[in-house]
Amino acid sequence: MGLGIAIRVVVFTTLPTIEMDGVVYAIMGSNFAKGNFAEALEGVFPPFYPLIIGFFHLFIPDIELAGRCVSLFSSILLIYVFFVFMERYLRSGEKKVCYEESVLYSVLFIAIHPYLIRYAPQVLSESSATLLFTLAVFFFFNGWINNRLDHILFSSVFLAFTYLTRPEYIAYLVPLVIVLVARKRFFHAALFLFCFAIIALPYISYLRLETGIWIISKKALLMRTAVKDAHDSALYLIPGPSIIQFLKNIPSVFYYFLEAVSPLFVLLCLFGMRSVDKQYRLLMAVLIATHVMTIALVGPSIRRFSVPFIPLMMVFAAQGGNKFSVYLRGLKHTRALTGIAFIVLLALCLYMGITLPDRGRMLEKEAGRWMLKYDPEQRIASRLPLVGFYSEGEWVNLTTELQDAKTCAGLTESLRGKRVQYLSVDDKMVEEFPGLLDCLPTTAFSYVWGINNEEGSVRIYRLKHE
Repeated sequence: MGLGIAIRVVVFTTLPTIEMDGVVYAIMGSNFAKGNFAEALEGVFPPFYPLIIGFFHLFIPDIELAGRCVSLFSSILLIYVFFVFMERYLRSGEKKVCYEESVLYSVLFIAIHPYLIRYAPQVLSESSATLLFTLAVFFFFNGWINNRLDHILFSSVFLAFTYLTRPEYIAYLVPLVIVLVARKRFFHAALFLFCFAIIALPYISYLRLETGIWIISKKALLMRTAVKDAHDSALYLIPGPSIIQFLKNIPSVFYYFLEAVSPLFVLLCLFGMRSVDKQYRLLMAVLIATHVMTIALVGPSIRRFSVPFIPLMMVFAAQGGNKFSVYLRGLKHTRALTGIAFIVLLALCLYMGITLPDRGRMLEKEAGRWMLKYDPEQRIASRLPLVGFYSEGEWVNLTTELQDAKTCAGLTESLRGKRVQYLSVDDKMVEEFPGLLDCLPTTAFSYVWGINNEEGSVRIYRLKHE
């Protein structure tokens, strides 16, 4: 566990800029901290992760640091939670899932898994969602196997908070209830649904009042244009693709699921699968099938969507690691081989898990920091929201403005209409819209600051208002 904490702290100190979605999370969290709940809920993302950021922000003045601390705390807590459940709760069933070495391997794999390392310090919901979903599944498994109503209820609570962190996880309510009903645990299934509804329905009801339709997330509104003839009073969850497209999406989703587990651990999972209790295997098969089918209904996947499944799969990898260590004991120089295997695995995990800083975004951050001193809290049009975020101002999407504008005069008029005070122009924006440079040397714009290096450049222009 100490190794996992050390790795995460080191990665925590090396991240140069906030993530793009992290800007939205941070702004929502800042509004929660200020008590501006209506403004906070206007964000496209669900509220639980930003709410925790807001709580941390009460003690940590820097909102970006507060968001990183939430993710780091969740990632570290995940290691401890995983150890406790592997030690205490996954002993049930026809085969003992937990052996002393299996517990050791499972905690080790959680500590060094490349994608758990990568997302540990980022201002993204992955770390928090992974912790909550792991708690939900582990509590459910123990409640299901040992007929523990209290653990079934805990599972429902954690699943509801997972939904309030990542809305797509509402889908797992259905298979978990079906598992209980299949065991004729009707009372448990009813209470499971009831506890989930108590926590989740207020937010769903808010979305209904805000949008006029039944949705599970505001992100669904971004896809609403794909649904023709949608009626305001209709039940609208996600726009479904055609059957052919759905079938085409399934291999993509499954591929990214395996990529999230990581090739380093997939073979260990397969190697240790038969050593895991068959009821846990059944539960995981149901959850994975649900994951693949529901994501395929939306579209092709990305690796991030499958990250919360990593701890659940490490139960299999731990058993595979245990079997592999038994195999090594039969060879000469066991300690040396074990040490070499660990060093190679750790090196590969660090190589895959630690991302190099984006120097272009570092320039955007430096520009924002300069604006914070020069003229803070202004409305800034730029390609990325970083300059506006770091200057504590408001962001206007310059890419959208350039796509809509037909002429330089039209661009100027549009920006003035949106009360934009400054433009931040980077080299990538110039490459994408080479005509932009022809608009800037006019009486409407004045150059105020710039920075460049071998990776790119950022220039700040002031927009004059008549």
